[in-house]
Amino acid sequence: MVRMILGSGWHPRLFREEVLRIHGSNQAIHPRIVIIDQKKDFDVTCSYSTMIIDNATILPMRMEEISDSIRRWLSDYPIAGTFAVRTTILGDGVPGFKKREIEAVIGKVISGDGAVVDLNDPEITVRIILAGSADKPQHPDPMISNPIAVIGIEKSVNHPFLNLPMTSMPYFKPVTLDPRLASFLISMAYSEGLPPSVVIDPFSGTGCIPIQAFHRGISVLASDLDSEMIQGSKLNFENVFGKIPTKSAFREFDASKIDDLWGVRENTAFIFDPPYARNSKTSSDAFELFISACNAASRIDPKGRIVTILPTSSEFQVNDIEIPGNAEVLGYKWSELTNKMEQIGWHIELAIMTRVHRSLSRIIVRAVGH
Repeated sequence: MVRMILGSGWHPRLFREEVLRIHGSNQAIHPRIVIIDQKKDFDVTCSYSTMIIDNATILPMRMEEISDSIRRWLSDYPIAGTFAVRTTILGDGVPGFKKREIEAVIGKVISGDGAVVDLNDPEITVRIILAGSADKPQHPDPMISNPIAVIGIEKSVNHPFLNLPMTSMPYFKPVTLDPRLASFLISMAYSEGLPPSVVIDPFSGTGCIPIQAFHRGISVLASDLDSEMIQGSKLNFENVFGKIPTKSAFREFDASKIDDLWGVRENTAFIFDPPYARNSKTSSDAFELFISACNAASRIDPKGRIVTILPTSSEFQVNDIEIPGNAEVLGYKWSELTNKMEQIGWHIELAIMTRVHRSLSRIIVRAVGH
């Protein structure tokens, strides 16, 4: 049995990386479609997924071959009860395939097999995906968007993030992370489909990362040197979950010394959005603070992993898949930052840019202890 996960068009490359961490699959058949094992149950799916289809198969690229293909599919996955055929078009879609025409052809074959059409409240939604090349500028992607058509039974998506806007929380600041992005950072800390035992955030801010981590059942240890921030993040956490559980904690503390606070740990993920100045890509003070936090993390769990998001200039964003060594990050060259991370025991195995606005991009980083 085949299950396919569809991703949003915001950043297909990040979507595929998240599927790899959560589901252990890199079987992408399109930048926004990845095959995973349907036999494996899962509690968490991807932050940037938009749809899941089960019993999925790839359709022929000629309309005259569609009917026979659907009959073969129905012999393996018969449909009983009421159904509706719906189409989703990704990008430019598939040349020669028209939405209404393919829905009519497939609906006729399925109803001829005994199922009943119900467009208002169907028991089963048969989902057709017509995926083509990107129809608007997006983040650079090494994978080519060759047109492909697939079909399957639509399954509800339970996103892993708590979809509560931080503006609705008791304590809010403009620097607060988007809940979906915070959830994505947590996904990137998974290893072979398994979550970390604990998430440590030394710059908890308003508490978005701790909230999203605990929403998945992961213990959180949060700290911040700013007493107002740590009280605010604690207030937000308690607003969502009530009393802070025994294995989680919020403390006012220096990020460079968190090993004194939390001690030695195993299977730890250090997930954080470090503070930086208004001139974010040239703030050397922010660099020193970041490195000191990474040093402390290595003393807590030298075999752990770090997932973070760092600011840089957008001028390197448009055409580069790999981040140039001379890209400026926190007042230093990217090559200098990666070398410094290696020296203190962290190997950067993934670094992908995301565009924020014309003059600013952010680099999502995953590093592992070595």
